[in-house]
Formats: sequence, C-alpha cells, structure tokens
Amino acid sequence: MTGIAMVVITGLVVRGCIGAADQIGRSRVPAQTKTEDPPVQPQAQPPVNVTPEQLKLDYDENEVAADAKYKDRALRVEAVVSSIDKNFAGKIVLRLRLGKNSEMSAFLDRRDAELAASLKKGEDILLTCTAGMRIMGKPTLRECRIR
Repeated sequence: MTGIAMVVITGLVVRGCIGAADQIGRSRVPAQTKTEDPPVQPQAQPPVNVTPEQLKLDYDENEVAADAKYKDRALRVEAVVSSIDKNFAGKIVLRLRLGKNSEMSAFLDRRDAELAASLKKGEDILLTCTAGMRIMGKPTLRECRIR
C-alpha cells in the first residue's frame, strides 16, 4: 500500500474507534430520574404602537437596536395606503406611505384578501403585523391583518 492510502485507512480506523467509545460511554450514563417542571411559557406581549416613519427612523439610526426592539414582535401600525399589489409569489403587498416620496411594504395575511380588494390608495389603515427584515434600507412588515 502507498503511504497516503495507509494514512487514510489508519484515520478511518481511529475515527471508528473513537465513535464506538463515545457510544459506549453514553450508554453507561444513567437516565435522569428527576422530573423537571415544564418550561414557563412567555406571556404574550401587547403589540407595539408605531408609525412607518418611526420604524424607518429607528432602523436608520441603529439597525441592531431596532431589531432588538421590533423584530418578530407584534406591531400596531397606522398608515396611509400608497398601493395594493401582489408580489411574484402572488402574496398581497400593501405599500404604506413613508414620508412624501417613499413607501414600505406590508405583506398581508391571505385571510384578509377580501378586505384588501376593498382598499383604496390614500386610505388610512390600521394593521396588526409582525416586524420583518429590512429590505433595501426599509423595514418590512409581515403577517399583517387589517383592523
């Protein structure tokens, strides 16, 4: 055998022995008999009231701090509808006015499709959403429900 083949075979044998010894050691560990209390479920936090402008401002100032404050949290967002669209995957996307010449995206829950069909550009709207990620410098909202 060549030297390389011998090194490879030796490495495989050693690795197999270590893995077997590890399995033997685990099987000798006694099972825990102490029963533990079930983990405490976190209390649902009330939604954070925020405007699209405040979200953008907070993310522009410090994205790490804004993620800690908003990401994956329930938000109540009062906004003005700029447009009602569908994305490439067929999901309903509300564009919310963000200042004079900008907007942010709010991905609507499909259960509110009928309500979305009745919306008009320029209409004031109240949404309950989950804060999503920042896309192209703007925060997004997901799982939004029209209130």
